[in-house]
Amino acid sequence: KDKLSFLKPSFISTLVIIGILFYSQMNIKPWKNAEKQHSLIDWDVTSYYAYLPAYFIHDDLTLSFTDNDSINYSAKHQFWPEKAPNGGKVIKTTMGLSFLYAPFFMMGHLYASSTSQYAANGFSKPYEFFLGLSSIFYLMIGLYYLRKVLLKFFNEAITSVTIVSLVMGTNLYYYCTTEPCMSHAYNFSLISVFMYFVIKWFDAQKLKYAIALGVTGGLIVLIRPVNLL
Repeated sequence: KDKLSFLKPSFISTLVIIGILFYSQMNIKPWKNAEKQHSLIDWDVTSYYAYLPAYFIHDDLTLSFTDNDSINYSAKHQFWPEKAPNGGKVIKTTMGLSFLYAPFFMMGHLYASSTSQYAANGFSKPYEFFLGLSSIFYLMIGLYYLRKVLLKFFNEAITSVTIVSLVMGTNLYYYCTTEPCMSHAYNFSLISVFMYFVIKWFDAQKLKYAIALGVTGGLIVLIRPVNLL
């Protein structure tokens, strides 16, 4: 409604924060060790992400290809399944982050497939580069909705300080720049959106708000089931 909202302190603060995060990530380059030790796709992210290369590249969510391939995926921390009681392989985490990673995985896959410089295997540098950017993209969405929530209750100054403090004064900065594919930034974003639509639902019980709550709430739980608490 306010055509000059982009000149408001809280909006400018949000843009500055996003700029700092982008600049920091471009300097840290968390994708620089792709397919090497301490790569971006490592430890927890290995399991969060595994659904995408398993489905789109190997066409095998059972992960049986890991038994027959010459690559030692476990040693490279690229696939790290658990053994189910029936003997099958199971990715130990739920697939919520894979849903959010998916558009950026596709961008990485298209780039890797269009050049001979990188392997289109789901783990080369283009995939990690675009995955790194995904954290900033989703954080932008989260900050947009958080700003809207805060402005319902507080003035521009308090909203600006809160946004800056939340990003720069917590581990959120680290998890958007150094380990950007961990679940923290994505949880922050979805929970900010969820808060906004909870308020909208109590203002007016409309179907679109219920759908928004269902989608965001479902993703929040799919990222980490303990988020349900």
